[in-house]
Amino acid sequence: GEARAWPPVIAPRPARERAAALAGAPELELLGLWADPTAVHALFRETADGAFLLASTVVESGWYPALSPTRPAASWFERMIHDLWGHSAADGRDSRAWLDHGKWGQSAPLSPRPPGNLGAAEPPEFLPVEGDDIHQIAVGPVHAGIIEPGHFRFHAQGETVVRLEIRLGYVHKGTLGLMRGKSPRAAARFAARLSGDSTVAHAIAFAHAAEAAAFAEAPPRARALRAVMGE
Repeated sequence: GEARAWPPVIAPRPARERAAALAGAPELELLGLWADPTAVHALFRETADGAFLLASTVVESGWYPALSPTRPAASWFERMIHDLWGHSAADGRDSRAWLDHGKWGQSAPLSPRPPGNLGAAEPPEFLPVEGDDIHQIAVGPVHAGIIEPGHFRFHAQGETVVRLEIRLGYVHKGTLGLMRGKSPRAAARFAARLSGDSTVAHAIAFAHAAEAAAFAEAPPRARALRAVMGE
């Protein structure tokens, strides 16, 4: 879809009106939320006709309007954006760290001027649960087999799991930071190494993005090779 500012249901209305408008538009599904040094971008999908809507909003003084009050799944994206770019979601539902475990050399490494991270790593925060006979079960981040590292915190009441929280980011490689400033040919190698079982998919996705940015069209032989490799 065509890039545009936050759709009318999101901005530039005041926060309370914006939240009410989004709450009344359940047909807008949030597919993703990401950022760059100056703006935050969201991808929505209309459930009725399947149309995609790409929306953007400028970050002002380090803040942007949160989507999590009306789209709870946006919380994980908002936490990721804060960890990587330093942008804060105004009225966001959850401001805890997501990818940054306090062990990086810099805070907000994708921001234009990332500050040094000299503090000791803080223990992870988990949401409290109140009630009788509720206990916590901590699992990971080291697991048996080939499961990727992740910490799972179960709050259980007998056999009933009251809440499960997941903390990821243990193998965050900073690939996007490594790709910045690279030529498309060099950056494509990083995209292909995001995940070993999705090398072809990520490489093709990066090629599509680079071609769209350059208003270029892949030759027939390249399209045929992509189809073969995809299969």
